[in-house]
Order: sequence, then C-alpha cells, then structure tokens
Amino acid sequence: RYVGLVIALALVSGLVLIAMTYTRGGVAERPLEALTPQPLQAEEGAGMASSEAEPAHSEAEAEEGGQGEEAHPEGAQEEGHGPGEHVGGQHDVPPEAEALENPVPATEESIALGAQIYAQNCAVCHGANGEGDGPAAAGLPKPPANLHADHVQANSDGALFWIITHGKPNSPMPPWDDVLTEEERWHVVNFLRTFGGEQETSGAH
Repeated sequence: RYVGLVIALALVSGLVLIAMTYTRGGVAERPLEALTPQPLQAEEGAGMASSEAEPAHSEAEAEEGGQGEEAHPEGAQEEGHGPGEHVGGQHDVPPEAEALENPVPATEESIALGAQIYAQNCAVCHGANGEGDGPAAAGLPKPPANLHADHVQANSDGALFWIITHGKPNSPMPPWDDVLTEEERWHVVNFLRTFGGEQETSGAH
C-alpha cells in the first residue's frame, strides 16, 4: 500500500514538473518574445521620420540660401561709388534743399567764377577735368567722385549746393560753408553742370 502511494506521488510530481516546464517555455515566454521586436520597430519608425524630415530641412536651407543671395545681389558695389550714391537721397539731403532753385543764373561770368573757385579748392581731389583723378586722390581712403557721371549730374542744383555746403559724412568730402560764401557755392554748382555737357549759359537778369 505504501509503495503504491509513493509511486502515485512520484507520478503526480513528474506531471507537475512537466506542466511547469511547458508553461515556462511555451506560454510565459511567448509574450516576451512578442515584445522583443517592438523596440526595433520604434527605431525604424524614428529613422523613417528622420528621413522624411531631412528633405524639409534641406528645402529650408535652400530657401535661406536664396534669401542670402537676394540680400547680396550679384554685381552689388560695396566699395568706391555705387550707382545713385551721389543722388540727393544718398546724402540725406532734405527735400526742401533738393527743391531749392538756383538763384544765380548760369551766365558765362558765373561759370568762369565757378571754374576759378573749383580750380583753387576742388581740383586737388576731383581733378582739373572733374574726373576724380586729382593729385590728392590717390592718398584718400575713398576715391573722389567723377563729376561727369550720371549719378552726380542727376542731382538737382539744390542738392549739389547742399552737398557742397555740408560735405559728405564718413568721407573725405568736407563741408565748404565756412570757406566759400553762399554765392560762390552757387557759382561752383553752375560750373559743375558743364561736366554734364548740357549746361547752357543764360544772359544776365
């Protein structure tokens, strides 16, 4: 009777062990195996998201690069005298100064006086013929303007008078209001117009 009981207990214990082994290998471990690939899928998803984000980033960089090119257009002049540099607005000439009419008629006498004043005070930098090649031009940090240029002649008489009077800030061009009288400055304006090739002398009024 005792022998049979021992055998029965041994059989039951074996069945329990087999059942526990099966449960660990086939049921409990399966969810862990199922979870194992998920981090890889998450990494793959992150990689795909990164790949999709890269073209957008590249497009943004391309747009920024395009804006940079527009901000610095090809052919822009940063040294010397650029187009329109001497036009009144570039010298902060007040609108009332630009609109100021020349009170001195451009007579032969006025132009001759302007030429004399120019030769004594201006030619050393701007040159005898107004081409910006005076003897002192080479030693200046910025070349003097060529007074024949369109962007100089485009100024009104009032703007030229204002520039001569007040000079050009941050440049070798000094103000002349303490050196030349108002009438003398207008004579110089009349003479400068001869560099434009369109000055016509008028009779005395």
